[in-house]
Amino acid sequence: MGRSPNNRNRIKLFCLGLAVVLLAPLTLSAVTVYTWVDDQGQQHFSQTPPDNLSYRTVTPDPVPAPPEQEIQRRLESLKSGHADYEKRREKKQEQKAVMAEKEAEKKQLCRQASKMHETLTVRRRVVDGDGALLTDPQRAERLKQAAEMMRENC
Repeated sequence: MGRSPNNRNRIKLFCLGLAVVLLAPLTLSAVTVYTWVDDQGQQHFSQTPPDNLSYRTVTPDPVPAPPEQEIQRRLESLKSGHADYEKRREKKQEQKAVMAEKEAEKKQLCRQASKMHETLTVRRRVVDGDGALLTDPQRAERLKQAAEMMRENC
């Protein structure tokens, strides 16, 4: 079963996030830091050495790699967050489907009400579901019902 481009992108982002979390401590320990004191006596730290000032190189203490348990905890946290995201996304899709169904139902009711209103206003003789002619009060009541349906659904 193939994966959609959206799923592939999510998987790539998940893997990238996991790599960042797991490898961040290793990259931090490889940074070279320069320190110097300016003319006002202010001490500065930077990853680039200053121009025209004497500086010294500071080697930060290496950051120990997280223990296996910490890596597992972070991995589980990422998995849990991803699972929660997927649940929210699926729920949102279900809600959209329900809303689309309700909207389609409203459109159908609107068409029916419009057709009923048109029939009751254009035709002089209208029969009910049993085949009997509608009286003027019955016609007025049905017109009122059609207008109400149109207000609610159109």
